[in-house]
Amino acid sequence: MKYNVSYLFSYLERVGNYDFNELNFNIIDALIFANLSYYHFYFMLDKENYELTIKEATHIYFLYPELVKKADIETPRNRFLKVLVRTKRFKDLKIFNFEREISKKSEKQFCSLSVKISHNTIYVSFSGTDLSIIGWKEDFNLSYLDTIPSQISAKNYVNKLKLKGIKNLYLGGHSKGGNLALYASYFSYKRVKNKIVNVFNFDGPGLNIKVNDEITKNKIITIVPSMSIFGMVFNNPLDTYIISSSTKGLLQHDLFSWIIDKNNHFIFATYLSSTSKTLNIAISKYVKDLPKEERKEFINLCYLLIKGTKAKDIIEFRSNLVKTLIGLIKTYNKLNEIEKTTIKKCLRLIIKLLIEESKNFKEEKESREVINIKGESRFDYFKTS
Repeated sequence: MKYNVSYLFSYLERVGNYDFNELNFNIIDALIFANLSYYHFYFMLDKENYELTIKEATHIYFLYPELVKKADIETPRNRFLKVLVRTKRFKDLKIFNFEREISKKSEKQFCSLSVKISHNTIYVSFSGTDLSIIGWKEDFNLSYLDTIPSQISAKNYVNKLKLKGIKNLYLGGHSKGGNLALYASYFSYKRVKNKIVNVFNFDGPGLNIKVNDEITKNKIITIVPSMSIFGMVFNNPLDTYIISSSTKGLLQHDLFSWIIDKNNHFIFATYLSSTSKTLNIAISKYVKDLPKEERKEFINLCYLLIKGTKAKDIIEFRSNLVKTLIGLIKTYNKLNEIEKTTIKKCLRLIIKLLIEESKNFKEEKESREVINIKGESRFDYFKTS
């Protein structure tokens, strides 16, 4: 991706020589920990590698070219890890309890790990969607399921944590990982809930169910870029913090594009872009106007079309567009008339809603105003003792 990705790197330059006793755990650290679960530390599934320092895990990780390749598509993620392990602040932190589950049968893609920030503070990091087709299918299942399998895995993960001696528990994740953190925080055991200090949702969707738990709700911090799509699904704009990105459009979902100033603060924007509002209102109306069974049928048919391309993952699906298009057309032609009608009906509704909502925001100018925090922010300090 061609845009400025130096912000997190510059942050490491500024704070890398300070450990968490010398410089408080802050919102940027929380983002870095959320990013950690994207790395394919599969070797940590072995008992002898159950607990490693970030430096040790990184050393082993780069011995496996295939794992490295999968984690770094179109992002500077691997380059960032190499810089991270050279810092006093992060290199000796222990990561442990790595879990990964992927199942075509249950349509689940789940990955999580824990970071020990101090002797009594743990951060649980939930991964967002990986490059697997099934991972993306599970995302779209959110449009008709109240609960998806990876949410159950997230809840089970935190409920199994050994929390003796732990005072401060943080949950966080980017994209779907943020959603998993929300679900786990709301539905975990009381002994776990009592330890949770904050829940970090970085541009992840909200929950598709209503939960009456104000205590947990007040612990949640949701951060989204001004052009947020996925992160505003089932989320209330009034409960989110909107930040600026160095890029435009859907690329703003990439956490490496989020602007961080020299005071180690995000640059906050005044409101969501009109494009984001248009898409999110259209998505909300689509969910409201179309019966659940029809939404389910549409998603399953789309998945059937994608499977028809024979692509192993999202990279292969996008890399040869001609082959992909041929596969989609061939599979579509094999559908019966009822299935074709379902696809057409849903697509027409989506296009109709997008056109209607785009008219509502046609006259609205994009906000260029940003908010710089020069003093201390509520995001500068999260307790670790």
